[in-house]
Amino acid sequence: MTADGNPKLLDFGIAKLLNPEPGRGGLTIASRRLGSPSAMAPEQILGLPVDGRTDVYAMGVLIYFLLSGQLPFGGDSPTDVERMHLETPPPRVSEVIPISRKIDEVILCCLEKRPERRFASVTELLNAFAAAVAADAPAGASQSGTGRPAVVVWVELRMKGIAEGEEIADELFSEMATALDSADQTLREAGFEIALQTSSGILAGKILDGDAARSKKVALTARETATRVHDNLLAQLQHEKRLHLNVALHIDQAVVREAGDHQAIVEGAVFEVGSWAPQEDFDGLFVTAAANNKLA
Repeated sequence: MTADGNPKLLDFGIAKLLNPEPGRGGLTIASRRLGSPSAMAPEQILGLPVDGRTDVYAMGVLIYFLLSGQLPFGGDSPTDVERMHLETPPPRVSEVIPISRKIDEVILCCLEKRPERRFASVTELLNAFAAAVAADAPAGASQSGTGRPAVVVWVELRMKGIAEGEEIADELFSEMATALDSADQTLREAGFEIALQTSSGILAGKILDGDAARSKKVALTARETATRVHDNLLAQLQHEKRLHLNVALHIDQAVVREAGDHQAIVEGAVFEVGSWAPQEDFDGLFVTAAANNKLA
């Protein structure tokens, strides 16, 4: 909360109690920085005053990720990532996927190091982005996407044994980030597209074609990959008793956006994780009925 009582968004992956019980602290205390290195603006990293332009920077990171499937800055440690936010010129999304110059420029404006060079507000950013899409859509790109079946893997890390209002240690967030980075790498190496990533989970998918035999083969390979991700992370987190690992395999409809040779899962029933993934802690790989039917 700001001094005048208004809420302020600091990060897209962290939640905290706005009104903790008396005597209980939240995630934020005086002079403490809140945020994850992947989406923090330079002024936030340096502990300088923040305003709406700090949110614009975080929105730029989010838009970059949604379009490209990867973060603009990545390193071997949080310190490396913070240094890149402070010093490294932001990359162009067009270096990763075919996209228009105008959209490139909007994202680069969001990721300016100096707040005064960014959009003055999120509203100004959204207006500029809408204008860029309308005026200069990338050639050959599908505007609405097409419906296709897809096999998806959902990897989720659940915190447990943490009391309400208890401050969560930074090393636990670091442990989760390291584990999800490992899952991300395994899934990408197996040919999966990362469709969604949060601070506690990853949704990755492969598009299936109309041939039943080929689709079954892809689904079987996906199950093997999901099992490998589960086993690797379980071994990696065996010392961490505050986390439970859930990994689920599902097949459902997805909306696929195409640009040249690149295909990306952008929406559809596969994103409704709450309707098909286990809601309780589950041991081993969870395979939905829809996926089992394809594997049979």
